[in-house]
Amino acid sequence: MNKATLEHIGASNVEIIHHFVNGLYAKETLIPAGMRLTKHTHDFDHLSILLSGRVLLTIDSVGREIDGPAFLTIEAGKVHEVMALTDVVWGCLHATQETDPEKNPVKNRESKNF
Repeated sequence: MNKATLEHIGASNVEIIHHFVNGLYAKETLIPAGMRLTKHTHDFDHLSILLSGRVLLTIDSVGREIDGPAFLTIEAGKVHEVMALTDVVWGCLHATQETDPEKNPVKNRESKNF
């Protein structure tokens, strides 16, 4: 079953589209130029995909500019943030059987914001 849901994040104009299929959860985030996804960590490794655009990705205080498309591994425990230098489509992939974004264990496993 393929399921997609959309949510808006506050007044920031960031949109998140949740995709679920056969035990795979893909979180697609549409980030306008100039917006920053806040510093945070996860207690698990995950795969991120910069589908389009240009970002400044900072991991443990080390920043680098990246142009999409690009596949990126974010290691567990690493403090990271994404700054959109252009309009960006950013994705994260996770293995899970849950298909409700509010109950998704991946969302609940995200740890600290800084």
